[in-house]
Amino acid sequence: NKKKNPGLWSKTGGHVDYKEEPLLAIKREIFEEIGLEVNNYECIDLFKNDKEKEKYFSYGYIVYTKLKENEFVLQQEEVDSVKYFTIEELEANKDNPQFTFSKWDNEGFNKQMSLLKEYRDVLLNNNYNITLDSLFEKLSNNQEIKNIYKQIEIREKNGGGYAYHNYVHVLNVMDIATKLLMKLDYDYKTILKIKIACLLHDIGVLEGKENHANRSYKYALKLFKNNNWLFEDSDKILDAIKNHSNGFDTDNILTLVIILADKLDIKKTRISELGKTIEGNRQYGHIEDILIDIQNACLIIIFITDKQLNINEFNDYYFTKKVYKAINSFAQEFTLNVNIMVDNKEIKMVL
Repeated sequence: NKKKNPGLWSKTGGHVDYKEEPLLAIKREIFEEIGLEVNNYECIDLFKNDKEKEKYFSYGYIVYTKLKENEFVLQQEEVDSVKYFTIEELEANKDNPQFTFSKWDNEGFNKQMSLLKEYRDVLLNNNYNITLDSLFEKLSNNQEIKNIYKQIEIREKNGGGYAYHNYVHVLNVMDIATKLLMKLDYDYKTILKIKIACLLHDIGVLEGKENHANRSYKYALKLFKNNNWLFEDSDKILDAIKNHSNGFDTDNILTLVIILADKLDIKKTRISELGKTIEGNRQYGHIEDILIDIQNACLIIIFITDKQLNINEFNDYYFTKKVYKAINSFAQEFTLNVNIMVDNKEIKMVL
């Protein structure tokens, strides 16, 4: 008797309430509609609807349960019955008017079916024992990791480096990397993988900047092994950590993204007091903000400055050349043109 799509098979779901987190919303909706208390879940996809008349985000989740069809407690106002379908049955009924997803766009439907198959394979083969969501949550709440970055920050504030490799830097790199992947329409799982790599990429700086990427890799590898964490693409995540300084020629997308994100965090807030006195490095102290976008197959990077940046000294500095090299490698991998600007003036990369 529903006003919208009555009598059709559909996924359980609903709208997010004001100030409610999406994960809490779906747990609430599932419990209300089919009486299932969700304790084990994973977000599998995040996509954006850009239709002119509609603007919204939609989150999709996989939920694992062993309840039989007759064991669900149904909300009579919302649900008549519950039924399990295989992924193949869903695909076969894509255009069946008895299903709400017959109205989905093909790209969105195929993407979600592909993700479901990936997770089904994981469950059947029992290859992994921790989801990417759970791993990221554990690492984000790991006090030892936060303490190490705090120690790095204290040492660098006391004159131990030109730029900070603290937890703020880690979050900045994570933010840039996430935005890049979202602009390229990568799925939520890939974004989780880059976030995990970002969290650990500079932890080796505790023993100094020289060869820190390899020490970060060894720390991450030991952490994963000691906790017996087996998860998807652990090798690619470890590779991104290990090669985030100089792995410009890699074909690992995660490595290229973290390299670019890491190199682009050169705003004045990251530069140490010592770094502001070093020729070349001091020019980063004039960068107020960095705007990054991907539009019409073009990577756009805009350095917003205090109008005192010396472009010649900026371009001649060795690290700026690494920034440009990271931009060039990223752009080539994704077949993007590059437009770099300092304020309102376009500049060329000096490789």
